[in-house]
Amino acid sequence: MALDTSINRQHLINVFPDLARDVNFKILSECSFLYNCIAWAMGYSDRWVDPYPGPGHWWPDGVIRSITPEALISAFKAEGFELSDNCLPEEGYSKVVLYKKKTDEEWTHATRIVTNDIEYSKFGPAWDGQHSHDVLCNTAIGQEHQSYGIAYAYMKRRLDFQSINTVSGKMTIDPNNLAKLKAKLAK
Repeated sequence: MALDTSINRQHLINVFPDLARDVNFKILSECSFLYNCIAWAMGYSDRWVDPYPGPGHWWPDGVIRSITPEALISAFKAEGFELSDNCLPEEGYSKVVLYKKKTDEEWTHATRIVTNDIEYSKFGPAWDGQHSHDVLCNTAIGQEHQSYGIAYAYMKRRLDFQSINTVSGKMTIDPNNLAKLKAKLAK
């Protein structure tokens, strides 16, 4: 089934008019209500990630439930990400961009960085797609030309990052330390 059709594209262009002029804009997946942009940027496609309590909502353990930009940074840190100086791709890392409203202290969106100019987004309950960096920051219906606002943080996580759920919570494993431990145990 074709995804990147003119009808599907027009649906998103109606919300984000600047996508119409974006040469990098493509729709890449079917619509899904299972996950949102935050989940997608974290690497999940099986949950809706936000701080609101209740069925269907997931938030990392131990992170304050808030829509402040700092809370979203903390949520990504809980998932193994660290702050980065820029949006340039780095070998061995997956990188993300976090967005917030221009005038309020509320986070709005997160994307995966693909190249210097291309990001992957999950458009709410709609499609996953690719677009140019910052194209979603310029115009949007009902948000007084704020769209998703501004990029306020870049974060990165090692591609070989591993997280294991344990009885007492989540444990992060540094692959380098794991290799050292295995070598010691083998002696």
